[in-house]
Amino acid sequence: MIEEIILNYLRENGFPCFMSVPENPSDNFCVLEKTGSGCDEGIYTATLAVQSYGGSIDVISVVINPLLEIFLSLLIGGLLGGLLNLAEKIFKSNSKRLCLAVSFVFLTVSLAVLAEKGDWRIGDVEIRFSSLLTSMMLGTAFCNICSAADEIMEKTDKWTMPIYILFFVFSGADLQFQFFKDPLLILIGLVYILIRVVGKCSGARLGATLSKADPKVRKYLGFTLIPQAGVALGMSLMAVNAFPAEEGRIIRNTVLFGVLIYELIGPMITKVVLKKSGDIVPKDALATTVAGDAPVDNDEDD
Repeated sequence: MIEEIILNYLRENGFPCFMSVPENPSDNFCVLEKTGSGCDEGIYTATLAVQSYGGSIDVISVVINPLLEIFLSLLIGGLLGGLLNLAEKIFKSNSKRLCLAVSFVFLTVSLAVLAEKGDWRIGDVEIRFSSLLTSMMLGTAFCNICSAADEIMEKTDKWTMPIYILFFVFSGADLQFQFFKDPLLILIGLVYILIRVVGKCSGARLGATLSKADPKVRKYLGFTLIPQAGVALGMSLMAVNAFPAEEGRIIRNTVLFGVLIYELIGPMITKVVLKKSGDIVPKDALATTVAGDAPVDNDEDD
């Protein structure tokens, strides 16, 4: 009885646990074995032995599988983007085109989930697609080859706001502040935030310097990249499924903490640097410029 409670608890928290070694085990799992039990003054006790198993690290799992997943995700996304372009040519109604675009998004995600849940493999090589990368490639391919992409995306933008709101609400609900009672986790979160900002600024400056971009681009581009949201949240959710329960929650909460800070300060920093670079002009300055450029009538009335 006790072992079943512990078994169900571990499974509910994302860690595969069994009473015996399964025939087709996952990379990481544990086996519970009841070695004894007793009863003392109405209190029942049980002794359990826990054996943890971890997958071996080899070239296929470390190198080939990740590279193959990236390649297949880009390939499938590109092919589906081309098919969506061909299908859009059949319909002229905006409503039908919009429904078709949404259907292809669901099809893309469904293929990725089927590949993951179905455990597709050739020998030791896993056949998987990243739902995030495949969907991004679908949109990239479609928008670059379809002549009506701008019109369809404009229609799509009108109903995406509720989805964004739900996405951020559910993501924020996963942020557990009790994790940050540990000073070490707070330190990890702060280091993550700092290292990302340094990487964005230094990387953007290096790239702009190598490409001989405008000095304003070299100086300000990195700061405009500080905001972080959708893709990072999606990747953190994938980390929860890829790592054991505790490590996955730490990664998820660290990223959520970072997104919270970035979204509070990022837009303000972006606005400041865009003003300093001259890419946006305050309304009062623009009104003064327009008034100064207006022609002056110097003719005097007779």
